[in-house]
Amino acid sequence: MEHEPANFLRHAESLSLSKVADGLIDPNLVLSWVLAHLGAGSFFVGLLVPIREAGALLPQLFTAPRVQAMERRKWAWVAGCIGQGVAATGLAASLGAGAVVGFALLLMSGLVERAVLVVATVGFAALLWLGAGLVFSTLWEEHKAGQAGRRAIEQLALLRSDPQLRRFIWARGLLTSTALAPPYIVLLGAEAGQGSFDRLGALVLASSIASFLSSWVWGRLADRSSRSVLMFSGLAGAAALVMAVALDWGGFSGALWALPLVLFVLMIAYHGVRQGRVIYLVDMAPDDKRAAYTAVSNTVIGVLLLGSGVFGALASLAGAQVTLVIFAIMALGSVAVARGLEDVSG
Repeated sequence: MEHEPANFLRHAESLSLSKVADGLIDPNLVLSWVLAHLGAGSFFVGLLVPIREAGALLPQLFTAPRVQAMERRKWAWVAGCIGQGVAATGLAASLGAGAVVGFALLLMSGLVERAVLVVATVGFAALLWLGAGLVFSTLWEEHKAGQAGRRAIEQLALLRSDPQLRRFIWARGLLTSTALAPPYIVLLGAEAGQGSFDRLGALVLASSIASFLSSWVWGRLADRSSRSVLMFSGLAGAAALVMAVALDWGGFSGALWALPLVLFVLMIAYHGVRQGRVIYLVDMAPDDKRAAYTAVSNTVIGVLLLGSGVFGALASLAGAQVTLVIFAIMALGSVAVARGLEDVSG
């Protein structure tokens, strides 16, 4: 108990650093914009998010037992921070969103050369990840024996024995459309002449405000029914994607307000998906199997993300509009699947 106040501050500081870094290097927007600005094709831009997300989710079936067996688990988190830092060449989320808002406003202001600012920000994000790992390593953690984790094959057996877990994974898989779509909105903007870095600032600002407000939008509903959060998130995501296509067809994609507005609604939906699926899984899984349920779910979603990402990247060769229509259909499909889930909240 005596270590809890210091641990809280270190935990909050470390998570804040990681949230800021994640926002500054956001593959959905910043890296996608950089690739589009450099002339990379839509196929490669479309693969950014699925590769990043799948890389985080796929290994969990195998890493979860190892983490459970560790005597001090903080070192697993520290290793992840160092890896993200090297690769970059509640409280924490709010601080992170606030810092990214500042970055967006600086991009829009033109006070600093924008191309230089973006490159420097990517490097700064790498340092923040390393700093987050360093701070987290100072956390006090009680020395205790690790727990034996389930083997991968035993965890996968849950897919056969629990139909609700299968339905949850299908719903979550269809909702990956909200995570995969932002780069294609960036491409719509680039095709409409919004290839300048001040327009990137408008998109980052919209995304940051959505991140800041999302907990207010979804929090109370999630406490009552996380299933409803998943369903409404799917509806909101589909509406945003349909709106993006409609605006592009109408010739409004080049307007400064159009795509940031679409992205704002889409990111509200995206954060709803993240909040709803975490709470639903915690409420659904038995206490003694929660880690296994999480590992199985995340690993399967990692596979689906890769498949959906490759499919989306291939579809983008026919145009960003086609891909966004497909993602809108996926988001609508998730509503029907999530409706069949048991309401486990409360």
